[in-house]
Amino acid sequence: MLERPFYDKAIPMENLAEFSEPGRFVKVPDDWWAISTDVVGSTNAIAEGRYKDVNLVGAAVIPVIIQGLDLDCPYIFNGDGALMLIPGAQRKKAETILKGLVHLANANFRLELRAALFSVGELRVEGLELEMGRLRLVGEQTLAQFRGSMVAAFDERLRVKGQALVTGDAKIANIIDLNSLSCRWQAQPARNGEILSILLLAKGASSDPIEGFLSLLSTMTGGELSKLNPVSTSLRSYQTVLEAIRTEARFHAKLLSMTFARRLLSICISVPLFRWGLARRYDWAELYLKNLHMHSDFHKLDEALRLVIDCTPEQSKRVIEYLQSGYDAGKLYYGLHKSTASQMTCYVESLNDAAHVHFIDGCDGGYVAAASALKRQLAQ
Repeated sequence: MLERPFYDKAIPMENLAEFSEPGRFVKVPDDWWAISTDVVGSTNAIAEGRYKDVNLVGAAVIPVIIQGLDLDCPYIFNGDGALMLIPGAQRKKAETILKGLVHLANANFRLELRAALFSVGELRVEGLELEMGRLRLVGEQTLAQFRGSMVAAFDERLRVKGQALVTGDAKIANIIDLNSLSCRWQAQPARNGEILSILLLAKGASSDPIEGFLSLLSTMTGGELSKLNPVSTSLRSYQTVLEAIRTEARFHAKLLSMTFARRLLSICISVPLFRWGLARRYDWAELYLKNLHMHSDFHKLDEALRLVIDCTPEQSKRVIEYLQSGYDAGKLYYGLHKSTASQMTCYVESLNDAAHVHFIDGCDGGYVAAASALKRQLAQ
């Protein structure tokens, strides 16, 4: 009988407002390792209009590790990178896979992907902590949530000069599989007026600023946070076949390969379904569209509260007033970026329900711009 993963002991949260309730988070075991990645120079790349590339490369570590290890590994996407957990026994194999991804990012996207692996046990000896919870999306599908001082430590050490980073390997790039990653949905205009990408970090150990902010959002939406979800069921547009091929060919070191042939087949099936409207003829494809918003990560926790929300001007004003007053009172730090649209990067193992997750970010900067604003506050 297979041993259940440690995180099964965490009671799934039905909404993030439950994050401080007992049993929602469990300690990550000492023998697990964390993978931390980010795109070097992401701010400059976004200024050049390459925000989609930054999101794609930032998210790529998630499917490449899960498929390469054939394991259900916890993860969280943060715009220009990701945080993942793997069992210690898989560390060497994961590092090999990362070598291929680092090379591919540089060779095909002209982006430097910084990646490193950290021992949870070694950092815990230093007095740092890491816990994981689960936020329910739909049915039994959940997304990992993280809290603890290790989260910031991973990010800081990834950037420290002398940190052992994963180096690229062209041979490994030829065999990694990214067929489950795509970005075929066009940018989605805000339904309500403004897309806010937000990072909120409580000052000190108190969870009150995050609880208060989530309470504000609940009040604004009558208890239905999903009303702020940027994923629209009516404003979607899908890429053409040529647009999808042009974007996604870069996930392949070799175009004369079975993996690229499978991607071509996927594109040729999905474009008629979702661009030409044939999805309505098939129950399974229509269900995929209907539930798309339920499979998005528009709000999450990795010590900081991260949200991409679709607000009216009045709602946006109330959000900013709460954040600024909390900062002025010395209770929280925050970073915020406004845009007129959001974008989705899709991790789709299949179109079956519970087999796809959609990573949401604001256009023209999103989480990266919000993170830069947050760092300026922390530096003051």
